[in-house]
Amino acid sequence: MSVMTPTVLAQLPQSLLGVDGRTQFGPCYGFTGSRKRKRTEIAAAVDGEALNIYDVQGSRLVSSYAVPPTCLFSCPPCSVRQRQSPGSKTTRYTVCAVQRPEHRIQCYEEEVEHTETPVISSHSHMIEEQSPAIHIEFIPIDANRGQPESSPDVIVVHHNGTVRRLSSDLKHTRWVAASVQQSEGRALPLEVLSAHWVSNADASTGLLRRREDILKDCAACGSSFLILVHRDGDHQKSGLRVGVFNVPMAPQMGFTSSSSSQLRLLLSNPIPGSERWGLATDLHIDFHAPSARLSVSSRNELINYDLSAYIPGISSKLAFDDGHSSLFALDGNTAAGASRSAVQIYDINYQSVKARFGLGTKSRRRGLEDSARKAVRFILYFAKINVLVAVRGRNLIAFNLPRERVKTRCPPQTSSLLIESLGSSTYTSTRVITHTQAEMGPGFVKALFVPNQLEQAGWEARQKSLDELVQRDQVKEFEPFMADELQDTLAEEKDCRKHTPIKLPSEDQFVRYDKIHYLLSKIFHVSVLPSVVGDENNKADVVIVFFPPTLFQWLALHSHLRTSEIERASSSELSQPQLRLGAVAISIMKQDPSLGLLADYLRGANVSGLDEAVTIIKVLIKAAAARAQGMSPPQQLLDYSHAMTPKEPINCTEKISTLESSPSAPAGSWSETCTAVLVRTLDMLRSFSPVKITTAIRTYLDTDAVLALIQILRQQLFQSGCTSSSSTSCVDSEDAILAVETTVLVLCSCIDALGSSGFLGSTFDQGLWQDLVPDLKSEISLALAGIEEATYLKGVIQEVLRYGNAATSNQALPTDSPFHQFEKPTREIVAIMKANTGSMEEQSRCIREGPSLLPLSLDLENSVSKTKKRKGGGETVERSARELQYLKSRNIGRYSFERLIL
Repeated sequence: MSVMTPTVLAQLPQSLLGVDGRTQFGPCYGFTGSRKRKRTEIAAAVDGEALNIYDVQGSRLVSSYAVPPTCLFSCPPCSVRQRQSPGSKTTRYTVCAVQRPEHRIQCYEEEVEHTETPVISSHSHMIEEQSPAIHIEFIPIDANRGQPESSPDVIVVHHNGTVRRLSSDLKHTRWVAASVQQSEGRALPLEVLSAHWVSNADASTGLLRRREDILKDCAACGSSFLILVHRDGDHQKSGLRVGVFNVPMAPQMGFTSSSSSQLRLLLSNPIPGSERWGLATDLHIDFHAPSARLSVSSRNELINYDLSAYIPGISSKLAFDDGHSSLFALDGNTAAGASRSAVQIYDINYQSVKARFGLGTKSRRRGLEDSARKAVRFILYFAKINVLVAVRGRNLIAFNLPRERVKTRCPPQTSSLLIESLGSSTYTSTRVITHTQAEMGPGFVKALFVPNQLEQAGWEARQKSLDELVQRDQVKEFEPFMADELQDTLAEEKDCRKHTPIKLPSEDQFVRYDKIHYLLSKIFHVSVLPSVVGDENNKADVVIVFFPPTLFQWLALHSHLRTSEIERASSSELSQPQLRLGAVAISIMKQDPSLGLLADYLRGANVSGLDEAVTIIKVLIKAAAARAQGMSPPQQLLDYSHAMTPKEPINCTEKISTLESSPSAPAGSWSETCTAVLVRTLDMLRSFSPVKITTAIRTYLDTDAVLALIQILRQQLFQSGCTSSSSTSCVDSEDAILAVETTVLVLCSCIDALGSSGFLGSTFDQGLWQDLVPDLKSEISLALAGIEEATYLKGVIQEVLRYGNAATSNQALPTDSPFHQFEKPTREIVAIMKANTGSMEEQSRCIREGPSLLPLSLDLENSVSKTKKRKGGGETVERSARELQYLKSRNIGRYSFERLIL
């Protein structure tokens, strides 16, 4: 969708005041009795030049009124066209507020007939008020209460809040109302930014449709309403307030000119502001009476407010990082924005672009003033003809906006754009499902659409059969039945007792989460433990009550045993339990002491974070200490140490040291699976920062556990050959060796977690651990020496590889090449050998093999690259064989020598 090319309505006259001159635009209305309607005309007040009326549809100048060269307008003008009776003449009233050379209100009265020349008369009214006028407008007079055929009155609103009502000929001052701060009981001066007049009919359906009390109170006097948007004048960043005032339709003569009873405050509410308003100097405020929508826009933000609510709030908002020359609200859901490069129509609800028109730019550079004059500034929007009027430089232009597509119940016949599909267009679910199944597969459709009522009813019926199998503890019948449910291939009338081969979904297949949660709720049972002093309150433990091995392994390998998933599966409508750290891993260790299931649990990435990983390491270290004693892990090792304290504490450091350093495996020693489990758990810590690892170790591990972990990490460094010249033990499995980077990271974190007080104040065996610090120092020194040797060897190997790659790329041309016959032999004398130094074969071999030194920092002679780069764009191309031979022959000197063998 694109905006049509704008139409130039007119070329505005140049202001005689130069840079100080402005052009302000105002609306034009038509009066039919007491009803006021907007006409497709626009009034333009050019400082020091003229006051013109333009027809938007006809693109012509309707009327023009000359003004003095020193005239400076203070606010946009207003024009009305009125016909008092069907056979009478048509009269146009155009009013403006002049700020210089003196404060006055100027009104032009023009009687128009089709056959006669228009008769123009001018009236003026001097104002003693020094505050400039910011709004001027005509209001109709109620014919039932006032004079039957009278001209409209003029309402003038000043910057300081003073409101005055004048007659159309400006000869009579109806009244001058009190300022806004006096009406609200304020002592601070106010800054009125905008004013809007609303008729009683529009207010009853828009602004005050929820306030019947105010409408009944004002209906007796036939009132209209005046909306003033203002803020405190002494604080530019203060919030905006909206005040609604009662204005009688009929002029009541006999009151003094300073009577404040003609302007009665009805409502005064603040509206939510924005941080960018304090920096904005050109806020544009517009009010739409039928919908009671107040729009406040700046260069990079547009906010729409709903004033019909009891408390005005933001109905829609549009914000940009870069500035726009103008933002204008077309309605509550659409806005227009103009930048230097384009005019765009925005959808506020979806924060997207609906239409766009690119603005042409010239190649030559212009000054800042010229570019500022070329910026597009929106003025008025005519909804009936769907035309947006703007000004660009001295041109008055009109944009014909694209009309919205009429919404029908039938789907669109052709494919629409993406923006039309976001909530605006319709679709048929059958077409979407068919297309998605063909493109993405059936699993993608199942993930998007909720199952129907028949599928849900069938699943609930099959749950009862599964519950009976769980109660009778029939694992063999439960596993194939539940596997078919996960595969989503089970028919509604299938016999659950029929044995079928177990086939579980793969990783790329979609599985309904309600079925996974049902399976987890049958496997695990969550129970809240009694709170203990120093324990975490309201924490729950989990126990495996039903164990299907095949399904459990599938859940572990597909990351369905996370703590959050089990909590969600065990939750009820009233509460959701919160499991302790490592509760799932501890329950798995109780179910399988060989730690085979725990290895699958860790391999499936079920550990949620660092705290849970450190907790699992703590339990594994205590289990290792128990196995070093030649017995199975006691029950208190699989429970939380702060909840249940064993009578005889186990010295983890001593037992771990005995287990790792013993030449023969003692009774109850760890298997390769147990070692791989601990190594995989430690490998999870490498994705965290050292500070977080140190904090977690201090929180969840005691001193003996940290020292035992240090011993395990030292053994890992020794087995990998980092702290010894040769490994004394052979490790069959690669999973039992931890990466050097991870080992060093965790070892440094353990030492930082202990600190000096941990080594000095520990209660472990001093005879066993008195050489810990010297051993760490010697191992670090040995590791540094190994790093130096590896670095030296790396440099030597890099030189050899560099020379070898250069020699490979500089191979001679093949003998069958057409350019080989033109190759000149090299005649350089490289060496002179004596014939009596050995046999001829040995001398030839020495010449072919050359010296036995490594080619360090050497370059090949006459080396020519097979590729070259073009100078234009840096393209890499291959050299031809002719070019390679030419470059090689050019590198040979003028005088050449031959190799002589004496």
